[in-house]
Amino acid sequence: MEPVNLPDLNTPIRDVARSDVVRLLERETISEALSRLRGEQVGERIVYFYVTDDVGRLVGVVPTRRLILSDPSVRVRDVMIHPAVAVRESEPFVNALQTITERRLLALPVVDEMGRLTGVLDVTALTQTIVDLERRETADELFQLAGIHIEQERSRSDLWVLNKRLPWLFFNVCSGIGAAFISGAFDGLLRMIVAVAFFVPLVLTLAESVAMQSVTMNLNQLQVTRMLRGVGGIVREFRVGVLLGITSGVIVALIALVWMRSLRFAGVMAGTILLAGAIGATFGFFVPRLVRRWNLNPTIASGPVTLALTDLAVLTCYFGLSSLVLL
Repeated sequence: MEPVNLPDLNTPIRDVARSDVVRLLERETISEALSRLRGEQVGERIVYFYVTDDVGRLVGVVPTRRLILSDPSVRVRDVMIHPAVAVRESEPFVNALQTITERRLLALPVVDEMGRLTGVLDVTALTQTIVDLERRETADELFQLAGIHIEQERSRSDLWVLNKRLPWLFFNVCSGIGAAFISGAFDGLLRMIVAVAFFVPLVLTLAESVAMQSVTMNLNQLQVTRMLRGVGGIVREFRVGVLLGITSGVIVALIALVWMRSLRFAGVMAGTILLAGAIGATFGFFVPRLVRRWNLNPTIASGPVTLALTDLAVLTCYFGLSSLVLL
């Protein structure tokens, strides 16, 4: 059998899920549940039995083997696995696929905003397609971070593609213009100490690398776990950025010291790279969350916005620190 084509990854899960889900009631016994199921029209592709309370809220799941082998007098609530992993029906299809591949599930229950069971996403017919999706996931994410979404751009007109890409590339245009103004504001510094200009590409490259690593890690967390970490999340990300900045800063400072024969210049480079790591990690943490809160697609917008903000902030810090120490 040929693999079934996946729907658009941004399709709401409610449009993809099956509604003929098999329910068990937490208050009934195993014997009562089996008797009731024998009298109902049950689908052929049952993987898990989902347990609900009296108002239909999902409270757990019972694997088929456990249901059959458990004592008939035991209540369903006593043998169910709690809590059950589920997705909301309003979420995009890509979230469900990522949860399924991450947890190695064969099916995934779908709930509404109140937690009531409304369906199930059975992916047994999509197994090969999901494997293919995993294989191309890394490449797809790289394009998305640059402001391109492969699935959205297939079979679209040139004007549609332009309309989707241009707004996010506009952030890079603005950051380039902003960088030119910042350089102009420090024209005196660059005229007196030309060496400062030599290290601009290196400073920006390191800052952008840290920022994109942070964006990638946080996008993965948002899409797979759909959890927003609190203070502990930003503290850890900031700490990692600082450590990356310190390590890279020491290396760059040693190179600058040998090349320029200036301890003050080496200190400027070490401090700038340290700030670049902290700034890149901070923007990489917050930008995907802010973009998501504004109901935009974080995989498309986060990369260009993060790079633009990081470049402007780091360039300002570099020139400012150079002026304070070297002039």
